[in-house]
Amino acid sequence: MIQIGDVSNVIPAAEVIFLAGIPDISGENTIFFYDRYTQEIWFRQHESPTLSLRDDTYTNINIMQGTMIVNYDAETILNGANYLMIKNRNKWYYCYLTGAVQNSVNSSTVSFEVDALQTYLFDYGIVQAYIEREHVTNDTVQNIYTGRSALKDQLECGDYVVDERVTNRLSGYSVIVWSAQNASGAQTSSTHYGLYNGVDGHRINRSSYGNDNAFANAINSYINDLTEGGAGDSIVGICQVPNTFYGTNPYTLTIDTPETVDKYTPRNKILLSYPYTFCVAGSNTGASSELMFELADTYNVSCLCYYMLSPSPQAIMFPQNYRNLANDVDDAIKIDAYPQCAYAIDSYKAWLALNSNQINAQYANNLTNYNTTMEIAGNNRALADQNMFLNSIGSIGGVIGGLATGNVIGAIGSGVSGLTAAIGSQNEANNSYTNAKIQADASSSMAVRSLNAKMTDAEKMPMTPRGGSGGNAPFQYMFFTGTGRVNAGMGDFFLERRSIKYDQAVRLDNYYDMYGYKVDRLGIPNEDHRLNYWYIKTASIMLSGVIPYQYMSQIEARYNAGIRWWRSEALFGNYSIDNRTLLEAEPMRLYEPVHFDPQGVKNNVKK
Repeated sequence: MIQIGDVSNVIPAAEVIFLAGIPDISGENTIFFYDRYTQEIWFRQHESPTLSLRDDTYTNINIMQGTMIVNYDAETILNGANYLMIKNRNKWYYCYLTGAVQNSVNSSTVSFEVDALQTYLFDYGIVQAYIEREHVTNDTVQNIYTGRSALKDQLECGDYVVDERVTNRLSGYSVIVWSAQNASGAQTSSTHYGLYNGVDGHRINRSSYGNDNAFANAINSYINDLTEGGAGDSIVGICQVPNTFYGTNPYTLTIDTPETVDKYTPRNKILLSYPYTFCVAGSNTGASSELMFELADTYNVSCLCYYMLSPSPQAIMFPQNYRNLANDVDDAIKIDAYPQCAYAIDSYKAWLALNSNQINAQYANNLTNYNTTMEIAGNNRALADQNMFLNSIGSIGGVIGGLATGNVIGAIGSGVSGLTAAIGSQNEANNSYTNAKIQADASSSMAVRSLNAKMTDAEKMPMTPRGGSGGNAPFQYMFFTGTGRVNAGMGDFFLERRSIKYDQAVRLDNYYDMYGYKVDRLGIPNEDHRLNYWYIKTASIMLSGVIPYQYMSQIEARYNAGIRWWRSEALFGNYSIDNRTLLEAEPMRLYEPVHFDPQGVKNNVKK
């Protein structure tokens, strides 16, 4: 019988079997068995063909010290076995063969170490443990997103790529001329989304014109109409906006829950969560925000986009149904750098529009002054004509009276003198009329020349520049295709699904295949819940069972270092094998961990 202590020279009353080809189950890998019988059969199948022992071939077995003397040479032992099983009082002790020292020609001292985990596999229970890592029982996207299955690891992600992109971009853009008056001079105003503006916008849509020149001419034509109507100075500004400002408001952008990572379908669904896969909301103007699928109510990231038109247009996008908020404005991003266009006012047309009444009045006044002067001169000449006629009649009457009295010479002299005076007055009146006309013509000509010179000078005034003085690349960017130029202004909202690159996803998937997820939870580790293997690592564990303290400590140490349980030797080390959860493979199976013993029952009952 074998003594479990410092005993030597015992009478062999037990069975010793040397085993060969046992995989390394001393570290983080071991074999899982459902019962003792299956365990014993599996180990017996590995009996060493070169070390079949008789009862009298071993002596001095000391299990606690891990030594015994065997009637074989050390080389044969070390080359023929790597594990052994020792039976005493109906209990099998499974042991690692750690060495052999030659004592004599046919005698060697074998050293071994009890594999506490396999030896007491069915004798211990787990009362409680703080579990750091494990393969989870339900590896679904929903469980990952809710945090029920796993926590985030601080693993290297590498570079990110874009898996999917959606945007609001509509075809083309428009230029908006904002003015406080229209072309007829009437005051304008507008209200957009509750914001009052004492101006209104006139839209000129690029899509309505065949080429850029026609589009530019249409803008210039409208500016000239305002200028000629005297409303050029009422232009507040001219801006350029994408046609999304005239579409359905608000827009909705949505990216669905991911299923791949850079076209790679991961086995471990944690790779479909942050930081391996996530959404980016952006504007192409420098503003962006990272959004997590796991924080969206339906796990699909959805954002509302509002476009608010004004002389300084703005647009805003924010997630909806995110972080338990209907509208998560804290994660909003906005665009407010829409191009302010440079333009020019025709100074002459603006001056002419503002001074046209005055100029017309001056022309009219000049004509009125000329006509008045000529009318006065004409009246004076007509009066002279009347006076000449009357004087002539008086002179004739004097001649007739003198002849009647016989004073012929006096009558003739008086008549000649009167006619001469009348003719002189007439000549003086004609001369005054002529001089008045000459002066009126000169004054009118000088006034007209002065006005014409003023208008000529005004025509030479340079165009007056207004508005912005710079461009905005994100809104001006165009790209070319084989069929010609296509409008592709980048300045608009987008959602992108970004992920780690394919090769890095494969590396991390392999890592999670081997070591499961970080869980950091208090409870009983998951066991017997995967198709082919599972991993458990604890930070602290409390075991139950009537087991020597030394071996209990070794089992605890194995859990704290990390154990990977394999269902069969054939699968040992094959991490590419299908290892779905049994919940996926057998949805109706009732599950309970093998070593579940929260009440510590095994402390009182030895099996």
